[in-house]
Amino acid sequence: MNQIYLDERECYRDTMVCLETNVSTLSDVYFVLKYYEHEEHYECCSGIMRAVNDYKKSITIGGLEKRHTIL
Repeated sequence: MNQIYLDERECYRDTMVCLETNVSTLSDVYFVLKYYEHEEHYECCSGIMRAVNDYKKSITIGGLEKRHTIL
């Protein structure tokens, strides 16, 4: 395991920025999440999952999609 510390808030912000600016898709974020799980960076995983959930809430309003299809 790497000896770096990945803060939950930092991972949350990075994930939200990538999703909101369409730099990354939800599929991309899934692969990043699996990597951090493998490296046992569970606090970062928590931030990523929270960001994904918040992002999914933000792209659907009243059943209408604002940006693109949710996985």
